[in-house]
Formats: sequence, structure tokens, C-alpha cells
Amino acid sequence: MEYPKENFKKIAKSLYQETNYRKKRELYNKINNRLKLDNKIKKEITKNKNNHSLIINNPPLLEKLFWTVFRNKPIFNTIFSNFIFKKSCSYDDLIGTQYIFSKFTNAINIIKDKIISNNYVFRNEQQDIIELFKNIIKNNQDNRDFYDILFTRSNINFTNWKKWVKLIIESGNVMALKIYIFHFKIGPQEIQNTFPLTFYHFNGYSGIKMMYHLKENYDHSFKPSIEPLVNFREINYMCNGNNHYMGYDLINILNPHLKLKQLIKLYKYIITLYYNNNNCLNNGTFKFNNLIIEINKITLNHFTKNQLNSTIRDLIIQHKTQLSNQQDVYNLIELIHNYYKIIFHLSKKYQNKLHKTRKPIEYYIYFKGIDRANGLLTSEEETENCTLHRVQDFFQATLSNKQEKIDFINKTQSLKILGHLANLILSNNDIELKNNYEKKLEPYSRDIIFKQRALESISNTKTLDFFFKKDLYFEDGNENWKYIKNKEILIYYEMLMKQSSKKFKVIEYDYDLNIYMFILYRALLNPSVYRFDSCKELRNNSYLSDTNPYLSALNIIIQKKEDIFLNYDFSIFQYFQKPTQLIYQISINISKDLFYNIRRSNISKNFDFIFILYLFYCGRIKEGIEYLEQLSTYWDIELYSQEYNMLFELPFKPLEKLIVFFIKKEKVNNFNLLIKVAAIKGYLQIFKKVFSKYGIFLNKNSSQYKKEIEFFISIARSFNNDNLVKFLTNHLNNKIK
Repeated sequence: MEYPKENFKKIAKSLYQETNYRKKRELYNKINNRLKLDNKIKKEITKNKNNHSLIINNPPLLEKLFWTVFRNKPIFNTIFSNFIFKKSCSYDDLIGTQYIFSKFTNAINIIKDKIISNNYVFRNEQQDIIELFKNIIKNNQDNRDFYDILFTRSNINFTNWKKWVKLIIESGNVMALKIYIFHFKIGPQEIQNTFPLTFYHFNGYSGIKMMYHLKENYDHSFKPSIEPLVNFREINYMCNGNNHYMGYDLINILNPHLKLKQLIKLYKYIITLYYNNNNCLNNGTFKFNNLIIEINKITLNHFTKNQLNSTIRDLIIQHKTQLSNQQDVYNLIELIHNYYKIIFHLSKKYQNKLHKTRKPIEYYIYFKGIDRANGLLTSEEETENCTLHRVQDFFQATLSNKQEKIDFINKTQSLKILGHLANLILSNNDIELKNNYEKKLEPYSRDIIFKQRALESISNTKTLDFFFKKDLYFEDGNENWKYIKNKEILIYYEMLMKQSSKKFKVIEYDYDLNIYMFILYRALLNPSVYRFDSCKELRNNSYLSDTNPYLSALNIIIQKKEDIFLNYDFSIFQYFQKPTQLIYQISINISKDLFYNIRRSNISKNFDFIFILYLFYCGRIKEGIEYLEQLSTYWDIELYSQEYNMLFELPFKPLEKLIVFFIKKEKVNNFNLLIKVAAIKGYLQIFKKVFSKYGIFLNKNSSQYKKEIEFFISIARSFNNDNLVKFLTNHLNNKIK
């Protein structure tokens, strides 16, 4: 206390503390308490920061060596030196399993590492763990070991078994359920009494699998009225018809991606649930009793590994186009057909009489005669049911020989169907088939319906070569890029256009943003092949997904062809509700001079601030702060404005730096909005830093402090950010004491 009061004031000011205390002792006590709190929080922040302690004991030698290397910070930083978001967030800043799963292909490995190394990963604890249950589902030793660790050694409290068993059951993760029940010693009767099957609406493959598991192991009884098989058949057809108005997670048993092994397991589950345990069916009068008895003798061992891992669609197309082993082909397809017949017939027993539906068109294409399948296909010609894949499947699977295919071509009057067949026939080596098709399409080749469907079908350059030789679809200023679904084909199309000294015309195209943004990239990269009649045509008022896969390629343009942007209408970016990969690449590569020129265009104050946020988003924080310093009139962020919405997309580091910037500028309103965003996103580290380094709340009186902290606690709690709630509650209690 022998230091003069002015010295204490300087110290207090450096700690962002008030200095207007009458007595030196009061000022001293305030500084002392603040430094004690700083020290406590800093210990929390730095705990295990450089050497995360593992929550597993005696790991295998190989894993021990891995962690020895991985926890070495210099090596760790080298490993992640090429991490695309390293400037905006580090590996340690990846928080929230839902976010990680949506952004990274190796999400499972990232999350497992963070949990095993006792690193901070859960933002919304319950929801984040549900995401684990939904995504880590494969029953292998690695995943079983992971769930052992999660349930028994992590810092998550899993003791409320009624809560967690319910969540695991709803997620459909049978493996996690078994491991949880084993560790927490829950008896079968407790499961049956606490979680009656009638309580759940099981949909999807994993849901049926969970229902089967509960029935087999816990003897659940259930009523036909709640059977998911009703939705299983009925909504499956609606889904095939693209009428997605019924909000269920469906089992589409004729989905092109369904594998044979999944169909067989699904059949087994359904037979157990609906046939073996239902007296009204298993009474000797059921239509398929004998067939079921025969099929039940067949196991997975009757099939090759390749067959089991093949999709139903591929197996049928492949086997129906084979010329050898016809008896084996017939047997396999007939067996698959029998699986479906029984499933559909069982479904009919539970079908809601108010919502009767027919089988999907694929069923008739794969298993029925030409007339029935053709009749359904042509009757649906004017609807979305007449899809490219259905037409092609019919041509390959239902029409079994060349003459049937030729007859179908000659009789068909549908330009839509003829267009769908273009690639299938024109890329084929069958001259007779191609000649018949060419003769048929000659009067219709320039019809817009045929052109659109034909171009959409192209997946082979041979088809494009055919149209090029016929001088079809290569006129100058055409917009045919809209119909090309394959990137490689589009690039080949560009080459042919350039070869004939023609250009595509780029227009606004809202129907498919993936195509539009890829075309935008190609157009800016290849101005000799594309033209913009007006830059205004590039304005796009649609919302763009932040996972759009085509946008990242724009970095090539920005790095090598910046001059293209000088006349580009950047007002398009006012309509980006989220920073996409396009924004990331522009912001990370654009030069200061070009950025300044864009700003000078005076699009809007709103646009300037958003573009600065893009710089923060990609990690160019220093430059972002420089521009903010120049634009002090833009500092006021309005609630629910576009720039406010953009704040929610900022990674951890940029948001933290922006908060610190406005703290130093004493912009209270901006700080409150930003710290609210941090509370919603569960960024615990930001709150620790705000408390520790800047004491932004600590220099307020008790009533103000209590009111503000309680506000942020309520926000954090409403978004289930449990760790942040715990931190804020502890410091609120300490302050009150």
C-alpha cells in the first residue's frame, strides 16, 4: 500500500477497471480481487492446453506413440499447417459435433480424438451427443472402444439412464444401446417398463433395426396401429413421386442406393416383427406362408461379397443385360422379387385404408412385364414420376432384347422419354439401335423438350460428339449449360464450343444453384467461352448454402484473373445470407487494392460492412480491423440486420477478435450483440477471455452484474450450452458472495 494512488489508477486502467474510488484501499482491493480472478480463469484456460491429458489408461503401444507425436505442439502445428481454416480457427477451436460433422469428412476421427484427449468439443452437450449416436453407428471394435470411453471416462454425466436410453433408442444406435446398458447394469424389465415400444415412431432403416432389437431382447409387445410398416410402404411411394409433404425419415426399399445385404436384413427384421409374432398372419392361411418358409432358409452366406455390397438397381441392370448364366440370373432376380413381394404384402395388412397407395413404379420396371411397366411410365409422362433413371432402367431392365428396344423406340411418341434415352443409346456401340433412334428423333431434335432431356442425360462424351457432328445445340449465345449435370461433360462442351468459335450466354439461373455457381466459376475463368450481356444478370437473390461444393474453385480466378472482377457487379454478395466457400476464397485471396476498388463502388454501407466480415471469416483479421478503423461510421450493428445474421457464421477466433475490437472502442451495443452470439454458439473460451483480460462485467455494481450474467445464462441454457451455463453460474455466485 506504499505506492501512490496514481500508480494504482494506472494499473486499474490497464485492466479495464474503474478508477474513481475515493480510498486507495478500495482501489487496491478491487485490483487484487481482479487479479485473483484473472489467475483462476487463466489456469482454467491453459489447463492441458499444451499437453492434453488422455482419459484412457495404458493405451496400446502404437496409440501411445501416436499421442506422443500428436501432443507435441511443433509437430502438431506442422501437421495442421495446411488446414484450410487455420487463419480463422485452429484445431482446438473446432467445437460442436453438429458443426464438425457438417464441415469435415474426417469428422468422426476429429471428435474421437477430442474426447479421448479430454479436449473441449461439446457446445450443446445433449444435442452434440445425439449427433454422435446418429453418426458413429458401425459396429466395429474401434467404435465399441470409443463408446466404452465416452460412457465411463469422459466428463459427461451419463448416470441418468432413463434420459440417455431414451435418446439412444430414438437415434436408432443399437451398438451404443448395448454398451450403455452393459455399463450401467440396466435390467430387461426396466427397459420394457420404462420404454414401451408404442411410445416411438420408428422410421428409417436404423429405426426398424432398433425395433427388431427391442423385440428380440426385451420382448416388447406392440399394436398394429402404430406399426411403421404403414409409412414404410405408403410414404415410400410418395417419396418416389417427389411429394415430400409428409415429414418422416423414410425407408425407400426401392431406393437406387439400397444394397442387397440391407434388403435381406430388412426382410429379416420385418418377418420377425410382423409375421412370426402375429397370430393373424401366422395361421396357415397367409398367402405367402410356404414362400416365407423357403426364403427363411437362405442366409447371407448364399451370396458373394460383391453381390451383398451391390445395390439392388445395379444387380438387376447388370444381371438382366448379361448373356451368360441365365439360370443364375433368373434365380437371383426372382429371389429379390420374392423379398419385395412379401414385404409389400405384409405392408398391405397394416395399410391405412384412408391412404391406400400402389407400389412404386420401380417395382413394375424391375419385376413385371413390358406392358404394365410401359403403361405406368407413359401415363406418368407429364409428372415428375417419369424420371431419367426410371426411363433408363425400363430400357435396360424391362426390355430384355434388342428387338424389344427397337419396337419401343419406334412406338414411343413422348419427346421426354426419347430425350432421356439419348445418352444410353448414342454412347452405345450398337449401330442398328443408334440408327433407329436417330431416324426417330430427326423431326424432333430441335424441340426444346427433347433437347433439355437429351442434354440432361449426357454422361458420355460420345453423345456430345454426336450432337456436335449434327450441328445440334452449338449455336452462339445458347444457354444449354443449364441442362448439363456433369462437370466433366460441361468442360468437354466448352472445348467443342471454343473449337467452333461459339460462346455460351450466362444468365441468372435460380433452378439449380450448384449448376449456376459452377457456371459462374467457369465463365469467369474462361471468358473466351462465356459472355455476360449484362453484369446485372449475375445478381442472384436466392439463398446459397454454405456447403455448396462448387464455390471453392473461385480462388483460381481471384489469384490469377483479378481484372475480371473490376467490372463485376459485386452487389450479388448482398444476398448471400451465409459466407459460402465462394466468399471464403474471394476474401482470402482478393488484394487490398481490388478490395478498395470494390468499396469505392459505394454499393451500400451494409455491403461494405458485410464484406469486411468476410475478411474476418477467412482469417484476414488484421486487414479487417484496419478497414474497421477507417469506417467508424459503420460500427453500429443493428439487431436482426444482415450483418448481425452474418456474425453467427463467424468461427471462434474472428468473433473473439471482433468482440475485443468493440470492447476497446467502448461500443457497448455492439459488444452486447456479439457476446450474445457467443452465448448462443456456446463459445466458453470467449467468455473466459472477456472475464479474465478485460473484466467487462466486473467493474459493474452487483445488481448490474447479476442482471447481465443472468441474461447470458438464460441464453446459454436455452441453447443447451451446459458448460457455459456452469461457468457463468459459478462466477455469478462468486460475485454475489
